Amino acid sequence: MECIFCKNEITESNLSVEHIIPKFLGGTYVLNNVCKKCNSEMGTDFEGELSNNPIIQFIQAFYLLKQRKSKKPIVPHLGLKINNMNVDCDNEGHIFFYSNPVITDDGDIKVNALVDKNMPQEKLDNMLDTKVSRLNKKNNREDRGYEIISENQKLEYGEIEEIEWSLDSSVIGQLFIKIAYEFASTALGQDYFNDKVAKLFRDAIKNGGNAFIPLEKYVYDIDCNKEMLQGCIDKVLEVIFTNTESNLCDGELIYPSDGNYIHEISLNYDCGALFVDISLFGIIKGCVCVCEDVDNFGFETGELIKLVMGINDGESFYEIYSNYDELKNKFTYF
Repeated sequence: MECIFCKNEITESNLSVEHIIPKFLGGTYVLNNVCKKCNSEMGTDFEGELSNNPIIQFIQAFYLLKQRKSKKPIVPHLGLKINNMNVDCDNEGHIFFYSNPVITDDGDIKVNALVDKNMPQEKLDNMLDTKVSRLNKKNNREDRGYEIISENQKLEYGEIEEIEWSLDSSVIGQLFIKIAYEFASTALGQDYFNDKVAKLFRDAIKNGGNAFIPLEKYVYDIDCNKEMLQGCIDKVLEVIFTNTESNLCDGELIYPSDGNYIHEISLNYDCGALFVDISLFGIIKGCVCVCEDVDNFGFETGELIKLVMGINDGESFYEIYSNYDELKNKFTYF
């Protein structure tokens, strides 16, 4: 097998793990046709922008996605009108508000801390240790430790600032080009490598989006299902407030969803060109033209192959649909 970016042979020593849909977006299908060198050179600027976008964070929180390195559930960033208030979650993914501890110090006795019961214990310990250490250093005294004077105090909670809910279409376009190129390259094999659109996409992907691409020519119909998105946002916010109160009253904590979701990618032939349709969570959708002249491929008009992936009852899954065995057999789960 050859790498879809450089055509060098894939071996055990240079095989890399490449998710056709990035893992931070819940991609569960891994390709085995990208070498380590090309994978490391691929620009991922758009991933940073997307992972910091409030819309994406609410979607991630709604579907219980976790951070790649820490494996901790993702919590959406909220603008809060009270600086002392924060949002966090427990290891199970229950999201809630908490307030930072209020520190009092008369310089002679132990430092006292008024603590919100909701605050995660590990975070509380780290924060108090840091603050007390600074106070001792400031007062030029030995460590006297600290005493928590209340662990049931509900400190003041504020309102959530209004957030601008928007997705940059150019950033989504970069993401869709990466997905579309990898999907088309896997389905079509090395016959696609020298296609002029493939060359353009390949350069853009490996240069972090710095190579110019007229996005409006190749990426279009980008749409966000506002009704589904608003449902995710509303439910996550409802869960945050509900869990905050439940923590204080020893009530039952809840999740925003059951964590099930699907992504769909399909390669389609129409009017002498190839298109890849992409649907993420059924919320963010778009279409990418991956080849402007496919007369030599001998396809019939319509859908050529579809890849469906996601999570169902806590287990990852993928399904491939196609009437073309030569396309379907190119997709082997790694």
